[in-house]
Amino acid sequence: MKILFAADGSKYTKKAIAFLVTHESLAGPEDELVVLNVQSPVPGRVTTMLGSANVKAYHEEEAKRCWTQSSACSNGTNSNFA
Repeated sequence: MKILFAADGSKYTKKAIAFLVTHESLAGPEDELVVLNVQSPVPGRVTTMLGSANVKAYHEEEAKRCWTQSSACSNGTNSNFA
């Protein structure tokens, strides 16, 4: 089975992934857990003030933080991070 999991990096995301990987009936060794990072868009006026490069860097940093949390929780499962 393939499970698509939307992750925003919150403490609830971490708890939900930990729950999934500790319940083999939901996500066993043969199953695949795909974690998709979800972020709210930054308002246009903020992008104008900070510049699109800074906003892009912020989103990349948040995605890496979320990936680090998710990968730490997913030990032993076949996981992909998008």
